[in-house]
Amino acid sequence: MVAQPDRAIRVAEDDELGRSPFIKRLVSALIDKRTKQSTGVVVGIVGEWGSGKSSILNMLDQEIRAEFSDALVVRFDPWLVSGRDDLIQAFLKELISSISPDGELKKNLKALRKIFNRYSDALKVPAELAHPLAGKVIDIVQALFGPKPNLNSLRQELAKILKDIAIPIVVLIDELDRVDDDEVHAVAQLVRAVMDFPSISYVLAYDEKRVAQALGRGAGETTDIQERGRAYLEKIVQFPISLPVSSSSELIALFQTQFDAVTADLEIDNDIFDEDRYKELIEILFSGLLTTPRDIKRVVGMFHVIAGMVGLEVDCVDLLAFTALRAKAPNTATLISDKYYMYTNDGWHPESIVVYLDEENASIEKKRKKRINADERKASVERLMGFLFPVLSNDRRPEVITQRSLCNTRPLITVLRLGLIPGVISSRMVRDLLGKSAAEITGFFQQNFQSSDYAETWQSIWDTYLAEEFSDEEHLNFWSALSDFSRKRDGHWLAKSDQMRNIVGEITDLFRQKFFA
Repeated sequence: MVAQPDRAIRVAEDDELGRSPFIKRLVSALIDKRTKQSTGVVVGIVGEWGSGKSSILNMLDQEIRAEFSDALVVRFDPWLVSGRDDLIQAFLKELISSISPDGELKKNLKALRKIFNRYSDALKVPAELAHPLAGKVIDIVQALFGPKPNLNSLRQELAKILKDIAIPIVVLIDELDRVDDDEVHAVAQLVRAVMDFPSISYVLAYDEKRVAQALGRGAGETTDIQERGRAYLEKIVQFPISLPVSSSSELIALFQTQFDAVTADLEIDNDIFDEDRYKELIEILFSGLLTTPRDIKRVVGMFHVIAGMVGLEVDCVDLLAFTALRAKAPNTATLISDKYYMYTNDGWHPESIVVYLDEENASIEKKRKKRINADERKASVERLMGFLFPVLSNDRRPEVITQRSLCNTRPLITVLRLGLIPGVISSRMVRDLLGKSAAEITGFFQQNFQSSDYAETWQSIWDTYLAEEFSDEEHLNFWSALSDFSRKRDGHWLAKSDQMRNIVGEITDLFRQKFFA
């Protein structure tokens, strides 16, 4: 399985939020089942970015074609076209190309296609209509069709043909909130004046706040751009419909389904789902941080990529929390990357002691100000940061911190680097080593002791040995090898080698932590 990209679902079978009943009701509003023709309404699917508007349009397209086999569904994405005049011409060409000359209505459809071609060639949008709200309100229809009788006659001819064709025509316009202000105006003109035929229904998907701002800015100097834009939007869209609200339980179920697939692909043990820490994280994520299907897709997709790079070198629950932080509070994640030593507990960095002394009696609030971007300081981000880094929490809970927690320097740097620190060996390599015979393990230590990366290698072994479980045979081989490696040979090495004395001390500490902590 490959990490799922941040894309809308294509078919209703992939919908995990139960929106099919909503789609069926929407089809009934767009097409009169009695006459089999479009009702001519303009419906707005309103929602913030990532709320699933494109998915709604995809499922709507599928449902219309399934219920009305001869329906003409025109998909148009203004984001793919640059320039307002080009945008209107591109729409007409898209409409023309969607008309198939086959079937029982071949004659009428051919005529419709022909007249749309003529209409497209004749239509030229006056430049002064770029801002229809500037100054005195301009009568768009008169401006478009008054000076050009051929356009007016073509429009009448088009209306007649459309009335005679007993098929529903529905235009679906997506990504309206992603184009610039002039292009938002162009689409508004397109729907309100250029193609406002009673036999065509429209569905526009957009973020209401963004589109209202774009339309309002065309109104000239005003104290309330947003309100003016909404007033203009009301003249275009007859029925604005907010997307069905997804409950937190529905979003969690969607997340769990996608996350299960990713963890299975990465061969991550599903036992983490039963941990209290994982349940605590889920409660944090879905209490104001992950609020849309897109949020979920982004976080799960990012986790898939990052976990594939760092393997099992970091705590899986912590890695999920940090991935959500990167997705929803990127500036704070950058702060961590720049000054990681301010977030860790183990004091590896020389500046760590300076930070500790400076903040020995500092409040959590003061510490948060230094470590969380000011624009991203909201309750959910603060809770997530406290979950990851005990320095930002009043509940330190040392019992939940392991060798692979991100509040320790080595795993945190591993995530920031998206790979192991030079000289560090992976957990899988350590497991393979401890599966060998005592003689082979001894040989590994003797050879590695001479390298410059010995300290990093030993730390990798230390962390993995404390974090994981091993068989009795593996324990026996490991400690037999350490005993043989550290055994006195020349009678004086303990006096001559500071490094070897340190290693013997660390071996003793490791034994005590593993079996007596």
